[in-house]
Amino acid sequence: MGNADQHLEARFDLAWCDFHVGRWQQAYYGLTKTLQLARFTGDQGRENVTRAWFGIYLAAAGDFDTAIGNGKDALAQSLSRGDRRSELYAQLALADAYSGRTRRDSEARYHAGQALAVATALRQERQEAECRIRLARVSAQSQEWADAREAASRALALAIRLGSRHLESLARYWHAEALLGESDRGEGAETAPPTEKATDVSPGEAVAGDSLRNLAETEVQASLRIAEDIGLVEVRWRARDLLARLAPPEGAAPGRSVDYLRGAMEVLESLRTALTDAGIPDTLLENEDCATVYVRLARALHADGKQRETSDLLEQIGWPPLTALLAAEWSRDGS
Repeated sequence: MGNADQHLEARFDLAWCDFHVGRWQQAYYGLTKTLQLARFTGDQGRENVTRAWFGIYLAAAGDFDTAIGNGKDALAQSLSRGDRRSELYAQLALADAYSGRTRRDSEARYHAGQALAVATALRQERQEAECRIRLARVSAQSQEWADAREAASRALALAIRLGSRHLESLARYWHAEALLGESDRGEGAETAPPTEKATDVSPGEAVAGDSLRNLAETEVQASLRIAEDIGLVEVRWRARDLLARLAPPEGAAPGRSVDYLRGAMEVLESLRTALTDAGIPDTLLENEDCATVYVRLARALHADGKQRETSDLLEQIGWPPLTALLAAEWSRDGS
């Protein structure tokens, strides 16, 4: 029909979906093409939004410096034009980039808070949930478990009300992280998830100790079921990593933790392949959350005396910083 606006919007939406379900090669091509066409047609608003989403994409892929550059460029243009939609996603891109390897948590929290202020002012509840999920993440990284739990619970309530399953899955995951963090620290939780779909505990009921771990496992299992159903790639690897941490000692459930970690690694390897196929640097293991999955698996195999499997794993990963880290660690231990 020759409708340039809707043509760009459709391309952007396809790239957004490809990103979330792990089709990162297609997402990269889609974002690149949308950015080129937006420039050609002079659509500054969609150019800024696409540039911001490039920042979100690159932050997930571990290319934090480029992600920050895209986020800052999109933010500057958005503020100069008074474009609040673009501003919101530029702030989220910067929050994601600063939450990554650099662990600049104060800056990540600032940008997530700025994005939340925009979403609240515009009364956009879906975007508000996205912002609160970012706040839950940065709080979890700072081990501020009560703040992480509150942010995740509020995001979860919004996602359930909106029927947004991908946001529900992400919110449940970060809620599970907060519950596990509180359990490990020996804290009590004063709130439970805002729905009975994943737990029989009523909201507001206090839980502690093993009950927190049980709630965490219930939440992450619910999160993973949704992610598997809709193909949400981030939760497919994050949830398995968390389940590995929740698994009983190997003597009680042989190989269970390793199986979860292998499953998480399989998802991450598919993303690394997608980056290579797109012709861009494979920087995924610059993302410490991703790299930690490989480290945990290598440590588990090494501790179990499976030296050949450990060597094969490190060769398959092909990431020298990770190999050097583990070699130094095992050398100090005399193993």
